Amino acid sequence: MDLEALLLVILLLLHQALCSRFNLEQVIPRASFERASVRKGEDALFVCQYGPMINFNRSQAIISFPHGGKYFSHITPAPPPGINITFDARRNAFVVRVLAVELEDAGKYSCYYALGGDDKVTLIDSETRERSDTLTVMVPTSPPKIDGPYLHPVRAGQQVNLTCTVLTSLPGASVTWLDGAGDGHQLRQRPVTTHTPYPKAPELITSTSVLTLTPSREHDRKEIFCRAINDADLTPKNASVVLDVRYEPTVRVSMWPSLVDSEVSKVTLTCSWDANPALRSFRWFIDDTRLNETSSKLELHGVSKATHKDKVVRCEASNGIGDTASDFTTLQFVEKPEFVEEPAGQSVVLGDAFELHCAAKGVPEPRIEWKRQGYDKVIATGRTLSVHPARYTDTGVYVCRAIVHNTYTAESAARVDVFGRPSLLAERTKYSRVGGMATLQCSVSTRVTNPLRFFWTHHDQTFEEGQFLDKYLVEKKVLNESWTLLLTILDLKEENFGDYNCTAYNMAGDSTVTVALMQPQEEQAEFSLMMLGLCVAGALLLVTTTILASAVCYCKAGKGETEQKCDMPPSYRVDMSSGHTNMSGGQDYVDMEGMMGGGGGGG
Repeated sequence: MDLEALLLVILLLLHQALCSRFNLEQVIPRASFERASVRKGEDALFVCQYGPMINFNRSQAIISFPHGGKYFSHITPAPPPGINITFDARRNAFVVRVLAVELEDAGKYSCYYALGGDDKVTLIDSETRERSDTLTVMVPTSPPKIDGPYLHPVRAGQQVNLTCTVLTSLPGASVTWLDGAGDGHQLRQRPVTTHTPYPKAPELITSTSVLTLTPSREHDRKEIFCRAINDADLTPKNASVVLDVRYEPTVRVSMWPSLVDSEVSKVTLTCSWDANPALRSFRWFIDDTRLNETSSKLELHGVSKATHKDKVVRCEASNGIGDTASDFTTLQFVEKPEFVEEPAGQSVVLGDAFELHCAAKGVPEPRIEWKRQGYDKVIATGRTLSVHPARYTDTGVYVCRAIVHNTYTAESAARVDVFGRPSLLAERTKYSRVGGMATLQCSVSTRVTNPLRFFWTHHDQTFEEGQFLDKYLVEKKVLNESWTLLLTILDLKEENFGDYNCTAYNMAGDSTVTVALMQPQEEQAEFSLMMLGLCVAGALLLVTTTILASAVCYCKAGKGETEQKCDMPPSYRVDMSSGHTNMSGGQDYVDMEGMMGGGGGGG
């Protein structure tokens, strides 16, 4: 039973709470400011809206204010000073306008609803109905202020603290430090900002920001800004300080003219400086000898190469901060360019790369330019001229030009020949007669440069340039922009006719062409006919002689007879009637014994 009673009590309490909340939202749907945060001096508008069931004829609305004042709707007393209250029947709401709010107007504003006809509150359902909202009053930042003078003296390399104070604001000011005005960059250093109550008005806040930095000479005469802003006014307020950074001097010696270009000349030296405080006095030295000049400029008259070449001029100065600064320069005279490396001519294979190198000395250091001979256009600068790939059109003379002081120049040139594999031209057939002479001709273009070797061959013989052996003469000439190799042969014999090979080669390769040395066609025909006639006559003579000899050998004479008959072999008998040899062994034959004078027959 105890547990059931406890659960019943919890459910009743929960029901009462929910019903109370529902009833409150039905009685007072709204109790709020249109803007819960306003700036000091602006108006604030607070609305108390009641539900439609509220009858103000028999009930009352009560509005309370932060400083203890109350407003009772059924007796309509005068509202507190600076507050205006009106009833909006359309919305069934009381509208409270707080005029020109002050700090004391900030706080809690409440709407009540109660029954009753007097100034006492009668509770509904044993409690008062209330809804509220809080008004926040904001105060814009006061102008920030940086401690110390506007021109703030500091020393380079030494840490310094800059303090910026915003006396009053609500809420507290947001403070940033900027390098330069307006759109300046925020400094990398992170300041430390604190917020404390303003002693004269604890409701307000005093903001203090401390920036710690180590200035350098780059900060000298630089303006640094402290910027303050808060939600009451988004327009920033600034304070600034200019750093007067004290730093040790630096000096730099310059000379005009920078190079002495005559034997005797006037030279002006200037000692430029950077320092804070400014430099007022200078000391000048030539080598270790101090001069009388104390200003930042020194004029030297009668400067000559013999007495002043390589002399060191030094300037010194001090402003009491750090070490003494000094700088020096050396008196230099113009020296004309002189080559220490000259370009070398070369032969290049077509398609390969080539480089020409050139170097020169002088004062100042010479400027190197490259040109093609006969052209004004500069094709390269620097010590090396590179070309890749080489073409026939790259053949020519290249000029290296060394220039000093835009006045003095020196030139050196080199020729580059671009060549390819030899291509030979020749008359492929040459005619001559036995006993005569012949000149064979073979040419190669000069564009492929002079071949390393150029020669003729015939069978096992080789004929080189400049050779004169027996009846052979070899010459090389330039004819029609070609290298031409001539082979002259004297007193031609039959064995001199035939094929002759002309060969030329260089670094790119070699080529060979064949020339046929021949006799004219008509002479060859006459010679052939003559030889044929001789051969036929010889054959006839041989046949006749053979027949006669055979007849003599086989001739037989009869003893005691006046006529002798010659008995010839059957196969060699001559038919006198026909004039042909009878090969058949017939009876007709020549009586050789009678033909030979009738001599006696021998066995």
